[in-house]
Amino acid sequence: MPPSSANPIESLIAQHFAHRYECWNPDAYLDTLTPDAYVVCSGRVMRVSESASETLRSEWSKLPSSQDPNFLSPSLENWFPDDDNRGVAWVRVNEKSTQKSHRLALGLIRVNTTWRVHWATAQCLETPDWTNQELAALADMVSLHALKYPGAHYVSLLELGYGRMYHLPTQRLLALPESRFSCAGTGACCSHELTIGLDDASQTFVQAIDWARLDQRLAGKEWVETLPAVAQKLAGFRHRLKRDPQGRCHFLTTDNRCLIHALAGRAVFKPCHVFPYRFAWTPDGICVTTHAMCPTARRCQGLPLAAQELDLRERLAVADVLHADKYYLGVGQEIDWMTFKTIEGQLLDILGGPETIRRKLWVAMRWLNRRLSDPDAMIGAHWYEEAIQRHPWWVRLAFSRFGRMFDPCFKDLAGFSQGTRQLADFESELTDVWRALLFSKATTYPYGLMAGLNYLILTYQVLERQVARHAKRGISEAFWREFYAVVTSGTYPRILATCHRNPATQLARFASDPTWGLTLLRL
Repeated sequence: MPPSSANPIESLIAQHFAHRYECWNPDAYLDTLTPDAYVVCSGRVMRVSESASETLRSEWSKLPSSQDPNFLSPSLENWFPDDDNRGVAWVRVNEKSTQKSHRLALGLIRVNTTWRVHWATAQCLETPDWTNQELAALADMVSLHALKYPGAHYVSLLELGYGRMYHLPTQRLLALPESRFSCAGTGACCSHELTIGLDDASQTFVQAIDWARLDQRLAGKEWVETLPAVAQKLAGFRHRLKRDPQGRCHFLTTDNRCLIHALAGRAVFKPCHVFPYRFAWTPDGICVTTHAMCPTARRCQGLPLAAQELDLRERLAVADVLHADKYYLGVGQEIDWMTFKTIEGQLLDILGGPETIRRKLWVAMRWLNRRLSDPDAMIGAHWYEEAIQRHPWWVRLAFSRFGRMFDPCFKDLAGFSQGTRQLADFESELTDVWRALLFSKATTYPYGLMAGLNYLILTYQVLERQVARHAKRGISEAFWREFYAVVTSGTYPRILATCHRNPATQLARFASDPTWGLTLLRL
């Protein structure tokens, strides 16, 4: 039970919720906050003291009086003092639209002689420690630009956190039957060149935390670095989390655990929260695939994706979702969604066969070529038997320029140790990865089915080239991590898109021709 000194605290809590949710009063609501409390205004996270109060009041006054969420009937459930001037309050509220009861955590600070709300969150940690609970509350600001809940008018981190936890996407989730993943704690995602891009809200979060107070291992670290101008254009963001000299995230412990996750109770930054999943919108639902850089996901180990619906929806709520307004077979050959889905399904069936990945890509392109002119095209059984003869050396020399275009993307492969297994030993794994690449629509949405399949063939040719350059004696796990990191989320797709748009490379012209992919398979 709260001590008797909690009466002014109960009064503050009642005023704080009444001025926001019973009768929206920006002036009175601001009076319940500390000057250093973070608020949301005009799509930005800022401290109350950093904002021009008149501007803040003016913008907030434009918000509708009805709120979602709408927290009513607050009651102090428990009070955990950190010292005489601050503490954590557990508050029980009823959310009006859902008629559900929630426990919220509020961090209160005594300013002079008056209690004020410093932070609030819908994520109550099991241990109401001020430091960890504050981290969890402030982490909600990272969700600002990620949440897509329609009609929401957020003014506080509490509302951002509630939206992240309870306003989850409802679309049907679609996954390949072989797709599985359960985190094995390999640390591959956090000790490799997976860039954690930071938007303004994420930067504000990093700067808001006294990391040394949380953990002495974090003292004296530099957290943020600015990307070079050229990289900013490719990446789409200006800043990223800095890594240590070994390429490991500063928050990664020696036993491959994330300190932020341990302290805040969850992954905070969007790339960390979404990884290793990728999402693509379709009229039938959201296609979910996994990132091949993660060895556990690449080997389809762990729980089936179908058994992780709640977790997937929480990640989807903040993820960037690939989308297409129109669907194409060949250049200018627009098709409806049902046709696109049917053709993609046939290609997936071909890629799922027992043959080598080279043979399956060959048959897939042979069938798609015939499908361009014949909607009822059948798969030729002889395609599985015909020889895939290598071109003469002068043809190989002319067409190898396409693979060479991407050599700079893989320059880091030169420093990795050799493994013991050859490319032919990974046929089953390659099947799963290439089916996932096709199902992810990473190439077929932006370029159409024909060019998209050609680019998957190009990616396989690039793989063969990089193995010949950097892993002749054998392929190591480090090679696979680097290769797939570059191919799925590194410079490879960005340079591919740039070259596709540049007429001088002739890449788009070749990619629209089915014989190009067949030629690449004969190099």
